[in-house]
Amino acid sequence: MTLVKSDIPNLLTVGLQRDFQKSQQDAQVDAVYKTACTIVNSTKSSEKYGWLGAVPKMKKWVDERQAEGLLEHSLEIVNESYEATISVDRDALEDEQYGQIRLRVASLAEEGERFYDEKLAELIEANGTAYDGQNFFDTDHSSGSSGTYSNAPSAAAGYVTLTAANFATVGQLAITAMRRFKNDKGKPFGSNPSHVLVCPEDEFAALQAFDPSHINQMQTGASVQSMKGRFKVLVSDYLTAAGSIGKNKVYWLDLRHQIKPFILQIRKKLAFTALDKDDDYANFMRKEVYYGVDNRFGMGYGEHRYAYRTQGA
Repeated sequence: MTLVKSDIPNLLTVGLQRDFQKSQQDAQVDAVYKTACTIVNSTKSSEKYGWLGAVPKMKKWVDERQAEGLLEHSLEIVNESYEATISVDRDALEDEQYGQIRLRVASLAEEGERFYDEKLAELIEANGTAYDGQNFFDTDHSSGSSGTYSNAPSAAAGYVTLTAANFATVGQLAITAMRRFKNDKGKPFGSNPSHVLVCPEDEFAALQAFDPSHINQMQTGASVQSMKGRFKVLVSDYLTAAGSIGKNKVYWLDLRHQIKPFILQIRKKLAFTALDKDDDYANFMRKEVYYGVDNRFGMGYGEHRYAYRTQGA
C-alpha cells in the first residue's frame, strides 16, 4: 500500500498516543498527589462525602447491648474541567518535523500530571473548610468528646527547620501532638505521622534528618540519628517559601490509612486528543492542526487529624 501525505496525521496520532501514555506513566513516579491523596472515581458533577464519627469503645456486656449513635458530617467536592492544547502548522507535518511534535506531546502529558500536584499545593495553602466546618488547619477543632485540639500551632522559634537537627526536633513535637488527637468518643484517634511534606528550600535538611541514604557530616547528634527513617520526605515544587530558609511551613502527614488528608476526585482521566484531519476547519482554513489533553476532577480535604502544620518564626 502506498502512503500519501494525507495518511501522515493518522499514523502520527497513533504514535503520539503511545508517547503520551508512556510520558504520563513516567511523570507519576514522583508525584506527591499519588501518596498524599485518597483517589476516588466520580460519576457526577460533584460528590458528597458523609463522614461518620468514631465507633463506640469496647465495654463489658451487661444485660443487653448498648447501641450508640454516630456523629455525622458532610463535605461536597465539585469537579472542574481543565485542558492544555498546542497548535502545529501543517507545514511542520509536511516537512516531517515529527520529532519536535512528539516531544511537545510528551510534555503535555507531564504537565497534566504535574497539574495535580499544583492543585494539591493550592488546596493545602488555601486552608479551606474541612468536614467539621473549621479550616482544615486550625487551632480549635473539636468533635463530640474529643476536646479542643490544634493541628496548626502558631509560628514559633521552636518550629524552625533550618538544619537536620531542627527537623528532628520539630518532627518529635509533631509526633507527640498528633498521637494525642482524640476521636469523638474521647479515645485516641490513632494518628501517627509517616511523611513530611516540604517546599524545595527545605528538601535537603529534611532528607539529612530522616532519609538513611543522606548523611550530613555536620549533623551527627543523637536527635538526628534517632529519627533516621522515621519519616518519608515529600517535596512539592508548588509550595511557596516564607522567604527565610527554616521558617517555611512544614506539613507532617499520616498517610498509612485508606482515608488520606486530601481527596483527588476524578471524573475524567487525563486524555489525549487530536484535531488534525484534512477536512478539519482549522486545517482547511489556516493550515493548523491541534493536539491537546483534558481532564475533569476536583480536590478537597479529607481527614484533618492526619495532618499537622508547623512554621518557624
